[in-house]
Order: sequence, then structure tokens, then C-alpha cells
Amino acid sequence: MLPLATYRLQFRNGMNFDRARSLIPHLKNLGISHLYCSPIFSATSGSTHGYDVVDCNTIDQNLGGRAGFDRLCAELTAAGLSVMLDIVPNHMAASPENGWWRSVIEWGERSPFGGHFDIDWQSKLVLPVLQDSYAESVNEGTVVLMRPGNAGYLALVHAGLAYPIHPVSYEFVFRGFDDPVGDQLVQAAREADPLSSESFHDKITQILAPSSSCRRIDAFLTRFSRNAAQMITLHEMQPWRLLSWKEAAFHLNYRRFFDIDGLVGLRVEEPAVFEDVHRLTFELVASGQVDGLRIDHIDGLADPCQYLSRLRQRIGGMRYLVVEKILQAGERLPSDWPVNGTTGYEFISASGGAFVDRKGWDVLGKAYADRSGGSIDLKHEEEVAKRKVLQENFGRELHYLSRLAEQLLGPDASSGDLKTALMDLIVAFPVYRTYGTKIGMSPNDVSLLGLVLRDAKEQSDRSFSSLLEALVGVLDGSTAKRDDTVWALRRKFQQLTGPVMAKAVEDTLFYRYNHFLPLNEVGGEMVPKADAIDEFHRLMSRRAQTGDHSLSATATHDTKRGEDARALLYALSEAPDIWLAAVERWSAMNRQWRIHDDGHQLQPDASTEWLIYQALAGVWPSVDLGKPDATADLTSRFLPYLEKAMREAKTHTSWRQVNTAYEDRIKRFLSGILSPANTNFLDDFASTIEPFRRAGVVKSLSATLLKLVAPGIPDFYQGAENGDFSLVDPDNRRQIALDQPDEMGKQALIATVLRLRNHCRAVFETGTYTPIRISGEGSSRFLAFMREKNTMVTICVATMISQCFIREKRSNEPVLEMPSRILSRTFKDAFSGRAVRLTRHMPVWDMMQESTFTLIYADGEKN
Repeated sequence: MLPLATYRLQFRNGMNFDRARSLIPHLKNLGISHLYCSPIFSATSGSTHGYDVVDCNTIDQNLGGRAGFDRLCAELTAAGLSVMLDIVPNHMAASPENGWWRSVIEWGERSPFGGHFDIDWQSKLVLPVLQDSYAESVNEGTVVLMRPGNAGYLALVHAGLAYPIHPVSYEFVFRGFDDPVGDQLVQAAREADPLSSESFHDKITQILAPSSSCRRIDAFLTRFSRNAAQMITLHEMQPWRLLSWKEAAFHLNYRRFFDIDGLVGLRVEEPAVFEDVHRLTFELVASGQVDGLRIDHIDGLADPCQYLSRLRQRIGGMRYLVVEKILQAGERLPSDWPVNGTTGYEFISASGGAFVDRKGWDVLGKAYADRSGGSIDLKHEEEVAKRKVLQENFGRELHYLSRLAEQLLGPDASSGDLKTALMDLIVAFPVYRTYGTKIGMSPNDVSLLGLVLRDAKEQSDRSFSSLLEALVGVLDGSTAKRDDTVWALRRKFQQLTGPVMAKAVEDTLFYRYNHFLPLNEVGGEMVPKADAIDEFHRLMSRRAQTGDHSLSATATHDTKRGEDARALLYALSEAPDIWLAAVERWSAMNRQWRIHDDGHQLQPDASTEWLIYQALAGVWPSVDLGKPDATADLTSRFLPYLEKAMREAKTHTSWRQVNTAYEDRIKRFLSGILSPANTNFLDDFASTIEPFRRAGVVKSLSATLLKLVAPGIPDFYQGAENGDFSLVDPDNRRQIALDQPDEMGKQALIATVLRLRNHCRAVFETGTYTPIRISGEGSSRFLAFMREKNTMVTICVATMISQCFIREKRSNEPVLEMPSRILSRTFKDAFSGRAVRLTRHMPVWDMMQESTFTLIYADGEKN
């Protein structure tokens, strides 16, 4: 059975299984059917999100362990709720805390887990964990040889993490140690076998059990660590090398999650690895404790369709299964994926655009361009960002691809030319990736590659045309044999285009171009469609026709801001003149806080100041100026956001090359404008934001109603039912408080519609979707549609552009063009219970009465 509605809960940061149990009555009252859990498997120490898994087959003790999870599931079952679990098949933590990874470090490719991770074993495993070079770290004493804790092995230890040395190197370590204990350790190492490493570790532990032996060994290892030449030789003997993280982009030989060095890719395309990674997941599904799965980063896998087919076979056809997949404009999920849908970013994009007043958006854009130095070509800026990301973040991956291509195309194709041609193809990609397999590519993917080739040729030097054609011929299988090298090139190419798109657009351009922040959202487009309401209808009609049961999300743990913050910011487009006049006032008021940089330019620049005011507006309703330290609390929340925004933009600073002086100037500006003494600005800001806040409430309630009634499964992010005015993570992953009054009416709306949805599930799950035409002046301010199944009919009308900034009454009232076949039915208002009789041309205000939205339904036989 499909979920009625899901509720995403972020474990960690104060949320554990016991606290989750206390939320069950609240979820039950809302009408939620599935608790949608963030990853619960054992993760690195101090993890705030759980995607850095260290053990796929144990439940994190910090959350309550297996026993705590069992208690949670039992209480959920008793309350009639189920669990949907977020799992991470693409990667694990590249940390010695991860037993599989620790084994790979100790034994290299001979480890029983050497094939579990996506490592290029043609060179030593690179571990980018140092601040400086290995030699400098040894001299500074930040890398030492020791027996960590009571571990049964020797390791090079840095920053509290132990990297086990290969047993073959024990003989080198103890060759100058004239002590029987050393001889015993060397003998144990000679007999060691990677398939029984625990036995080896047990022997080491037994040998060092006497305290006197421990003291002698520890003292010797301390002396050994002070000998730089010995430490360098020992390092060279390992199947890995410790490297500065600053050099990682050019030397790493394992696939990462995006460009995060601490997350290493898994090879779940291998059957044995697939089974090892999912052992506990399958157990939880088989026991009935887990009823649905969310697959993280499906685009990272070598063969998503193969993976999903195996997964579906193991969990059964009735389990709810969705994938985290960013669909670009016009893109659809591959039809052969056996899933119920996506995690719903396309719903955020489609519904969000419909809440924007396009004329107001244009006015804001012109003003932003005037202030920030002129309009820009977004397509060109995207291309520039992709090239920068490829060169600075994915240099090693690009080199590996060019090496494979050279093997296939021959020595006439130089490595440099191949890198340039590959870069041109990746830059031209309009979507995250293609889904070719070892056999070849689907006709749709071949067609897509043809478009990419055309665009790449237009942007490239003409001399590269033949090389681009040759590369595409290999990728699409039209000119190359089916062999391992062809598959390796196709696989690695497909696993790279997605991270480049994500890092260049979502994590660069979306923080660099600040015209209208609410559209700079995961899976979104920075330019709203002129026919945004029609686009929403098209997406929902397609969902209904194809049986797409994707989540309908309005916020996730990865969105750039909370759903109510975004709704408020949509309202800026309704009154751009008010907003722009305010920005001019605030900029003048806060001039004293701007600081000259070394080039005598005032910071923040106009674009960054524009970003600050918009982002502040989005979170402002969560600030109670009447409370002590209110602005201090806001500042502590806003500074991490601002730091992230600056570094992701990569204009003046970045994660890899932090410009501390620049960041400090911007942070001092923020702290200054939010100082309690800056009352003129704070009071003006608060009064200016108030009408936008009211307009945002209208939009937020409409967005909530749309996701409750439109095709798809309504998804709620933790705490959003009380108003979600958060910033990007870590702000949106803070502890949630559910004891707040329902001032917005959001909880009541959710509970009312979910009761109706539960009463007549068929119409919401498999009913048709019919847009209702609205005519008359102001018709574009509303969105309406009908769902129909057998004798059940529902009609939803939502306000997209609020009345908060409209001062005169319009004469030509908008009307709903109702289908003739339903006019004889008597409808009931889902909220008031009043009877509603429809007319062919139904005035919107008659339908809504005193509200800004309505949902009516008719059940049973026609009158």
C-alpha cells in the first residue's frame, strides 16, 4: 500500500529513537502514515547527518541502537504508523572508523573489502587527511607510529585517527628492537592473512597483554616516530600514502560523493557488495519494521537500473520505493526503473514557479543587474562554473577519463586534447547524466548525447570536432566494441557529469547569482516560466496518467531554505517597488558597517548585500525581537549560512582556498547590522517584512494544500507544520519544537485534508487530474484543478498571488469554468462542512468564501 503521507525526521543533533517515540501522538494527530527516517546506520563520530556511514549493518548506538529502533517500531506499529528508511548505497565514510575501509588501509588490494570500494588500484590508495606534506607532518610530530588504544595492530596516527600499517612492514619497524616481544610481533605479522585479520589482531593483543611489554613497545615506537628517515621509509612501504587534503583533487584514486574526500564510492553493482551493503536493510524489510525505502544519490551508481531491479526483487513489489533524483526541465525518470517515483524536488520547482509574479520578478532583476554591475548570461555563467569545477575539484577524474579514452582512441589523440574534449562534452550536458550500461545506451540516451555533441561543437574549437565525435561514438556504443575499457569510460563519464552539474549549478551559481533567492533551489531554475501554472498542470497531469507516486516535497534536509522562508520570498515579486525602496534605505542606514578591502573596495559588494537582505527576510518571522538576545541568536544562525554562501559562490573565497580576511569583513558587516543598537534598521526591517510575511502565509498554505491534493505522496519535513523559516543546513537540521501554537493554521489544514485523503484514498492515489480554467481579471492569481475517480470528485482552488498588496477592488471578478458533468452534484467544503452548489461560471470568491484556498468534494451517486 502506498503511504498516505510521510514525515521526514532528521536523526542526530538531539533527535534519537526515544525522542522520536514522543512525537508519535503528534504524527498520529496530523494523519501521517510513515515516519521517514534519515540514515540510522552507524556513522562517524559526531556525524550530524548520518550519510557518512561506517557500518551498513548496525544501527547507531548514539541513536539508541537496535533495541531503541525496535522500541520505536513497536510503538509506531501500535499507533498504525510505518517506517520509511533513507539508505545510502553509493558511498561510505573514508575513515578508519569504518571497519571495511580500515581493512583496505591495512591490507591494500588484498583486503577482502578491496573490491567493495571504487578504487583505481593501479596506484597506491591516496588518503588526503594531512594539513601539510607527510614529511612536514612527521617533523611537526602530528603523524606518529603507535598502537592506538587497545587495538591489535600498529598504525600511523594523525588527528586522532589510526591508519594501520601493512603487516609486511612490521619486520622493518622492529629490526632495531632487541627484545623478544618484537620478534613475536614480527612472527605474527609473517603468518597474518587478510582473510583472517581478526586472528592476527588477537595475537598482537595477546603478545602485548603484559603491561611491561606495552611500556617497552610504546617507548620504542615513540623513539621510532622521531626518526624522520625511518618514518618516511615506513610510509613508502604502505599500500597507501597520506597526503595533504589541498592536493586531493589531482591525486585521489577513489570515487567520491561529489567532491567530498571523506566519502568513498561503493561498488554495489557487484552482487557480493550489494548483499554486504544491504544485509541489515533486507532484515528490517523482511521483519516488517521498514515499509519503504528512499535511495540516496541514485545517480552516483554505476548502473542504477540494475541496482533498482535487484533491490525491487529483494524487497518485493509492494514496498514503497523512491529515488533521490534531480530532474531537469522536461526530463523524466527512465521508464525501466522499478520505482514509485522520486523524492520530489521537481514538485518544489513546478509549484514554486507558480507562486512568482513574473512582472515583479523582471523588475527585481533589472534592479539587481543595475546594482551588481549589469545583467549576465546565465547559460554562459553555468558553462564557466562547470569548467572551473572540473579543473579545481575533479582534475583527477578528468585525467582518469582521458587515460581511458587514449587507450581506446590511440596515441594520435593526445592526453591534453582528450581532456579538453571531455570537458567540452561534460560542460554541454543539460541534465545530470545518461544511463548507459555495459551493453550500450538506450535510444533516448543516444539522442541526448547527439544534442550534447551538437552543443559541444558550437562551443569548442573546430579542430576538436572529430575528437568529440569519436568520444561520443565510444560513449554511445556506435563505434566501439563492448569491452571492459569501453564500459569503464562510459561508467566513469556518467558518474562524473552529475557531480559537475550539482557543484557548478546548485553549489556555485545558485550562491553567486542572487537576483531572486527562492528560485535558487535544488532541482530548480533561476528563471520562472512564463506559463508556470500551466507547467504545474502538465507535471501533475503526467503524474496522474503514468501512475507516478513521487513524493510531493516542499522542503527537505538539502533545500536551500525552509518552505515558509521560500514562500515569504516569493512574495517579493508581488511588490518589488516596496522591496527595492527598502533595500535602498537599508543600504544607506548600514553604510557605516561596510569595510574597505585591500583594493579599497567596500565590502560587502552590492550582490552580497542584496543576498543578505533577502536571506534575512526569509528567516525573519522566526525572530522574536521581544526576547533577550534575539538578534544574537539570529546572528549565530546566520553566520554559518553566510560563510557557506560565500564559499560555495567561489568568487572571493572557497572551501579549498579560504580567504579569511574577506570572510571576516562580511561577517563583521552582518554582526553590525544585527547589533541590538542598530535599532533604526531593525525596526524598519521588521515593519517592511510584515506584509510580505502575511503574503507568504497565503502562499505557504496554498503550497501545503497543493501537495496534499495533487498527484503524488505528500511529504512533510520535520517541524514545517509549525512554520519553517530555516536557512540551509545546518540551520534546517536543528532540534525541532512541536509545542508551538498553530498560528498559521498549517497543522489544522494538514490534519483536515489527510482525514479526507484517508477516507477516499483512491481518488488521490489513482484519480484523474483535470486543470480548471479560470477567466476574468486577476485569473492568474489562482490555480484550480479537479481529481476524479468513480463517483468521487474533489476540486482544489489555491491563491498563488496574494491580495496583500492589492489596494483596489477589481470589477471583473475571476470565475472558474466548471465542467458541465459535475454541476448536478452537491459538494461539501472540506474545512467548513458547508454545502456547495456549483454553477457553470463559478466566481472564485463564492467558492472561497472568507478563505484564500478551498477544497470541496462530492462522494457517492450523482443527484
